Amino acid sequence: MDNHHPKGPHIHIDDDERDYEYRNDEKLIDDFNKLVLLHLGVKI
Repeated sequence: MDNHHPKGPHIHIDDDERDYEYRNDEKLIDDFNKLVLLHLGVKI
């Protein structure tokens, strides 16, 4: 997950890049943890 000009908030998963709607830090961390579990099978 990153946020740089000019792209704005987005997510990198393997070779795929997807837009991400940033709401707040708590939601960002929760979404990150879910993506790690979903794509890597690791709970953090």
